Amino acid sequence: GEVILPAYGNMATVQAIRNAGCIPRFVDIDDSFTIDPQKIEVTKETRAIIPVHLFGNPCNMREIMKFAKENNLVVIEDCAHALGAKFENTPIGNFGIGCHSFGETKMLRIGEGGMVTGSKEFIELFRKYVHEGETLYGKSTMDPFLAWNLQDLSAISYGEGSNLRYSPILAAIGLAKLKEFDRFKSKLEDNARYLMRNLPFTFARENGERVFSSLSCLVENRDLLLYALAKQGIPVGRYFPSLFDLPNATSFAKNHILLPNYPVLEKEHLQWFVEKVNATVEDIGKWEIKNDAIKEFYSFNLFTL
Repeated sequence: GEVILPAYGNMATVQAIRNAGCIPRFVDIDDSFTIDPQKIEVTKETRAIIPVHLFGNPCNMREIMKFAKENNLVVIEDCAHALGAKFENTPIGNFGIGCHSFGETKMLRIGEGGMVTGSKEFIELFRKYVHEGETLYGKSTMDPFLAWNLQDLSAISYGEGSNLRYSPILAAIGLAKLKEFDRFKSKLEDNARYLMRNLPFTFARENGERVFSSLSCLVENRDLLLYALAKQGIPVGRYFPSLFDLPNATSFAKNHILLPNYPVLEKEHLQWFVEKVNATVEDIGKWEIKNDAIKEFYSFNLFTL
């Protein structure tokens, strides 16, 4: 079957679809940098839709859920960037099946791994699958509320599954970092809002209560600006190319930059950055991309902040 997803995002979403034996069906993005609900179409082969809450900005889940219900589609939310975000007061990951990431650039930065959210029935099925399909009396042996002892071992059975258990050490780190999550989230938002107020770039239209795992924007003369900033040692980055050649996705890929946003940044760091970037934008006409190592780096490498 086919699975709908935005034409801009991380290749990992496409790989998950293909690994499931399905075919990706791409839809263009809108000015929120997320999937455009008005451009979603289905065929008789369409089975699911994956809204990607890119850069921490929630998709328009009201329209997506309405469309999914009308067309009997499964909704699988890509929440990798957006733990803590909400749409109309509902936390993302609670509209369908939620897939979250704990990578080093995400909201809960443990290093690797992630989690899923969903209905009680789905979570029970998932627990079985990640522990080699192992069950006892119909329940996953990973169920923290399942009490059993040695004489029950003969009742253990196995079904479809794999060994995808999460590292207990990383889980312990994650539980500790959850205590600081609200402070971490607020600091990233404060930094991002300051940059958004003081830089002459185009930022995403916000669909809901977003988080700022990354801060992207559209700029003029993108490649020249990246070059000029890099020559001065000013940290900026860019994300990936478009997954499929559709107008808005392709335009975004060619014209965006990522701005630095870390919880350790203080007001003086942000002020320095804003001053340097604004001065470079004002004098961009004096810059020329020359055939040097920085040009080669920007031409042939992808990198992110």
